[in-house]
Amino acid sequence: GFALLPFLWAVNSVWFFKYAFIVPPFEEQKQIRK
Repeated sequence: GFALLPFLWAVNSVWFFKYAFIVPPFEEQKQIRK
């Protein structure tokens, strides 16, 4: 069980960064810059 935890965390982080950088919300970025 403990051996699978790091693997699951790695997969989750990969999916998170994919959606964070490949599909960035441009409207939200403009609001943050303002």
